[in-house]
Amino acid sequence: MKKIIFSLVLLIVVSIFSFAVYNSKSEFYRKHNEFYNQIFTAQVTKIVEGRGTKIFYGSNNYFYSDYCEEEYKLEKLIKVGDVIRKKTGILEIYREDFQIISCKVIKP
Repeated sequence: MKKIIFSLVLLIVVSIFSFAVYNSKSEFYRKHNEFYNQIFTAQVTKIVEGRGTKIFYGSNNYFYSDYCEEEYKLEKLIKVGDVIRKKTGILEIYREDFQIISCKVIKP
């Protein structure tokens, strides 16, 4: 009887953990897909470092540096106030009207 209860509790805990991981991954994929298909020009308003570096443009819009092939180069060079130009599959960063980096956006 104890083994059955233990197995049931273990199954519930694993199910909850799996559901939480799935939800976080699906949100990341959805945001990545939206960003990949967008075309815009905006200014970097905030950079937040955490599990992944979030780069905010505008009030609520952001993308992760993981979306780009050269993410480490992007993280080192980008600063608040830089201008982002996003075209289909390409992200360009400008500072004072000079392009400082151009990187390919990874297809989701």
